[in-house]
Amino acid sequence: MKASTIILLLAIGIAAILVVSLFYSSSFGIGIIQGTVAIGPWTPVEPIGGSHPPPEVYSSRHIILEGTFLPRVEIPMNGTGYFTAQVRPGTYSLTMSNCTFLGCSRVLPMTITVKQGETTTLQIKIDTGIR
Repeated sequence: MKASTIILLLAIGIAAILVVSLFYSSSFGIGIIQGTVAIGPWTPVEPIGGSHPPPEVYSSRHIILEGTFLPRVEIPMNGTGYFTAQVRPGTYSLTMSNCTFLGCSRVLPMTITVKQGETTTLQIKIDTGIR
């Protein structure tokens, strides 16, 4: 067998493995969770356009997912409170690390369900109680 034939067969085999693994990971056994956390009001008197906490208020915290027979997942947030992750399908209890704001206990923990091949989008609003 020629070297070029062997290289071609290897390339086809690798391409087939990549296509199958990409299809499997995107369609079977994986769901996406994404969303934003909004914490506020941040000041007693809201300026026009609202007040915004410093970015580290969000980026220093994680969304935590815990499910029965599912691994614990910690999802970092960016400086605006956005988060996203690929997780195994199932029902999770969602909390946030270091959530010491007054409104945290009213909103969290919450129960969410992630379905395989689907995106679960959340908008979590935490009222700080500042007036």
